[in-house]
Amino acid sequence: MTYTFDWAKTGDPAKDAVLADTEQRIKAVDMAIAEQDPLHEAYRFYTEGTAAAGTEKWIQSFVDHEARTTGVTRFYDADGTVDKDGTAALVYCEDQGKAYNKFLETGKVDVTPVSKDSYVVYAATLRKNENGVWVTERLSSQRGSARCRT
Repeated sequence: MTYTFDWAKTGDPAKDAVLADTEQRIKAVDMAIAEQDPLHEAYRFYTEGTAAAGTEKWIQSFVDHEARTTGVTRFYDADGTVDKDGTAALVYCEDQGKAYNKFLETGKVDVTPVSKDSYVVYAATLRKNENGVWVTERLSSQRGSARCRT
């Protein structure tokens, strides 16, 4: 999987750390999918709570279908806030128009045409843990987001 993160540094150290740890969480999830491990420690380093439970189910669906992700995915239009209490909210978009599922047994790539469902908006709630990592606690997504079709 190849990633493009089209979100520039904000100049605010806390917001930039939220974005950096979100990038690492995204990559860690794809690593868990590639390694077919729904309990992979990499994504669990960056997620807790309902976000961790949902991520485990997401990865398990790839394991069940003996598939992984491949291609290019772009993340953009990030907008976040950081509160003094060590929590943050982040909304961002993903363009999956060039991202596909690859089946491990056959090597076949399921190339799908770009549609409105190729654009996904995410809303995340994060908390800075005792190690200084911005951990995603809640994460929701919606396919076909008009906000993300740019």
